[in-house]
Amino acid sequence: MQKKFVCAVLSLVMVLSLAPISAFAAEEEETKGHLPYAIDEGLQAAIDAVVEPYIQETYNNRAVPGAVVLVAKDGKILAEKAYGYAYLTDPPEEGPYALLAQGARAVNSARNEAKSEESINGKRVEKPVPMTTDTLFDMASLTKVLCTTQAVMKLVSEGKIESVNDTVAKYIPEFAQNGKENVTLAQLLTHTSGISQWEPDYLMFENDRQAVLEFYCTLPLTYPGGKNEENNCGYYAYSDIGFRMLAYVVEAVSGKSIDEYVKTEIYEPLGLTHTTFKPLENGFTADDCAATSWGNMYEMAMVDEDNLPGFSYNTKDYMDGLTKRDAGELGAWRDYTLRGEVNDGNTAMASGGVSGAAGLFSTASDVAVLGQLMLNGGIYNGVRIYDEAVVEDFTAPKLTEEDQGYGFKLWWGWMGDKANNIRLGSTFGHDGFTGTQAWMDKDTGLIVVVLTNKMNVGSGVYEDDGRYYPSYSSTLASGISRKVSDAVFNYFGSFNDVAEDHWAAGAIRFVANRDILQGTGEGAFNPDGKLTRGMMMTTLARMAGQDIVGGDTDYSAGVKWAVAQGISDGTDPAVNVTREQVAVMLYHYAKAETTDGASASFRDADQISDWAREAMDWAVAQGILTGTDGGRLDPQGEATRAEAALMLQRFLYL
Repeated sequence: MQKKFVCAVLSLVMVLSLAPISAFAAEEEETKGHLPYAIDEGLQAAIDAVVEPYIQETYNNRAVPGAVVLVAKDGKILAEKAYGYAYLTDPPEEGPYALLAQGARAVNSARNEAKSEESINGKRVEKPVPMTTDTLFDMASLTKVLCTTQAVMKLVSEGKIESVNDTVAKYIPEFAQNGKENVTLAQLLTHTSGISQWEPDYLMFENDRQAVLEFYCTLPLTYPGGKNEENNCGYYAYSDIGFRMLAYVVEAVSGKSIDEYVKTEIYEPLGLTHTTFKPLENGFTADDCAATSWGNMYEMAMVDEDNLPGFSYNTKDYMDGLTKRDAGELGAWRDYTLRGEVNDGNTAMASGGVSGAAGLFSTASDVAVLGQLMLNGGIYNGVRIYDEAVVEDFTAPKLTEEDQGYGFKLWWGWMGDKANNIRLGSTFGHDGFTGTQAWMDKDTGLIVVVLTNKMNVGSGVYEDDGRYYPSYSSTLASGISRKVSDAVFNYFGSFNDVAEDHWAAGAIRFVANRDILQGTGEGAFNPDGKLTRGMMMTTLARMAGQDIVGGDTDYSAGVKWAVAQGISDGTDPAVNVTREQVAVMLYHYAKAETTDGASASFRDADQISDWAREAMDWAVAQGILTGTDGGRLDPQGEATRAEAALMLQRFLYL
């Protein structure tokens, strides 16, 4: 597995060095504030088919009251639609959550006494608010990449942060205590600093961000942190506190609060009018926002160890704060449906609605602009926010054991079937606790944004050793996102002559989505058809982002490029390409090193041409060629289009 990882990274570096980001071509047509529209009715119908079953008015823990889904490709919005309701339920009049105003101990005691495996359902409001494409969603942890990471990228690009390998203490000297002296920004960005994942700030502070910072500075390391030889990082532990500290670093460097910095330096220059912290204080109403949870029901559960022992974090040291919060002495618990107020308790109650880990509100179309900004290499509508090299660095793999870049998650299951759809380092994004998802793919120029308000429908419960806990909300949103992403890839990569169970269906979708190997017209791919040498050279030229237009034939420009690159000598371009010739072209394209003897175990290894042996050994060693039935490589066999698709996918993916 380690060998495949290294090969994937090498292939990624090689391809990115040859191919421009696909969305660059669309920049001339970009509009301020949102991407231009080019709605594809067929794609929209495919998305409707997978999203609408999730949007229910019934009260159960499988329901999602509303959603907005947006899909863009190559700089244009191809599908965007709002579903269901932005505001559907309030807290129930009976049961545990009817006691929200009485405090965490009352709610959690009642939850356990209920002894019910049924989901806890809310009271339907008299006038549900329909979802619209302009509805603002609580981004939750998407704040980490749409706000905090963006700010760090900009400051690094400008040289105001010299390097992500700088220590936090360089910018906030008070942080250098209790073992945190050598914690770096890179470790915070990759969740490997060793700092605590979460502490109940709201049991200590009431809207005092400076006091929160001072508290974080006193914390000791919780996990094994620091550098090691394998990945330059320590133990992975996803940390909200780490990203809150990054926001404090941004503030120390810029002299502005994190919300003011991203507003004036990123969002306003891009024309984003629906991305903000504290929307109710910045020109929006409750009806403009998707409702989330019924007050602080999750925060209550996370800190009441006496009534919910073993749930989430050990907070025994904060019981005095729980008593004060229950009594309203530290500010009362929120006992109403949250609309335009950040759901995250630490951000809302201890930090005044602003933090580096949560608090941002936005719309699907605004999120798509930020996605396109990154796919464009840091520029949108003529406005450069940061350098292309910074984007590539932050969205590249940083850990061997976790799919993690700097801030961005890579390859996570909520982005669809990774075996068919994405490869290491190509796709990046994040999710949020409230039911928000967004990912971007460099290879295809795709942006997929799935925003839901699942939390407004209620809370399921599950039993563990006689105790009852509220279920988390992000799973269902992840299910919708997977369904949407698979529908998108299947739509762009589907052909009427390739069945879903065809042995190369995934590979054909892979190359078709990336415009590497295209169909033959009229919805067909012709998987059993043969590929000429000239078309194979053209395919590689297209994969490298080269202009293949012009010449006497469809493959003239591709052949000319391949000869200039030393990939082929250009002879017999109209002759069907053999399997060993495909291997040779890929070998030269990759400028790969020789791997001796890997093909020797195959029954027909003696049929490999002498001039192709090094390439065939390499292709076998890399898993690009695995042989046919009966243990044969069939080096002289003419490659079908399906075989070529599979070899190309393996070359890019393995």
